[in-house]
Amino acid sequence: MPFLATYIGAFCALNPEECPKEYTRVAIGAQYSQIKNQPNQSQIFDAQIYGGYVNLEGGISSKTSRVRFVISTKLGIGKQESSLSSPEFSKQNLAIFGEIRPKIGLNLATKRFSLYLNVAYVFEAYTSRKKGDSSGYSYLFHYFGGEVEGKIPFGKKIALEYAMGYDWLFGGGYGFEMAKDSSLSGYGLNGHSYALNASVGIAYTPNPQQLYYLKVISRYQNLGHSNVAESKNTQNISRALSMPSMRNIVGMLEMGIEF
Repeated sequence: MPFLATYIGAFCALNPEECPKEYTRVAIGAQYSQIKNQPNQSQIFDAQIYGGYVNLEGGISSKTSRVRFVISTKLGIGKQESSLSSPEFSKQNLAIFGEIRPKIGLNLATKRFSLYLNVAYVFEAYTSRKKGDSSGYSYLFHYFGGEVEGKIPFGKKIALEYAMGYDWLFGGGYGFEMAKDSSLSGYGLNGHSYALNASVGIAYTPNPQQLYYLKVISRYQNLGHSNVAESKNTQNISRALSMPSMRNIVGMLEMGIEF
């Protein structure tokens, strides 16, 4: 990596017009999530999670913006609340959530009116577990996805940014406090688990070195049921813990700066 950085630095010094273009985005956001069991499930699960997050994104593209690599990292903290009929482990707790999303894209349009076709890997994590307490659960999910991402300029300084995509969940699992982790069934409801994503926002570029943006993000997850995890309480009585097939609706409002 040091050699690569040195090579790119030397190349850019000798060929400034051919140098790859880099950018960084720093953003804050608010997130609300409602996760419920699917209607055909006998097990009740009904919880809401709301909180805030920080998102860091970095990208590098070719001179003509034909090819681009981007990686984003999100980390948030919030509060989990559930209905009285939900399992004990889903009761009110502090929640920590995060996501890492590297992707590479090919621009099918022009530099000004960009339309990237992206492929991505997504790592998603969540926990409300508290050591020493029987409440709380966590999950680690791995996705492989595709995305269309574009920009439509309105004049020299204002642009509409949009994206929509599909993520296939190919691995991961749930964990419960005081119990062994149970793996997520990739062949749950409708044969598989997946997520649908969409975003739309406005970007303002006051000068070539800066950009400000505000966007709305939505995410729908269809999650298969988990395997059963066995645990024992202080009286050595066994109990079974599991997650039903669920749907999760997530809404986010994000604002940030690019430089």
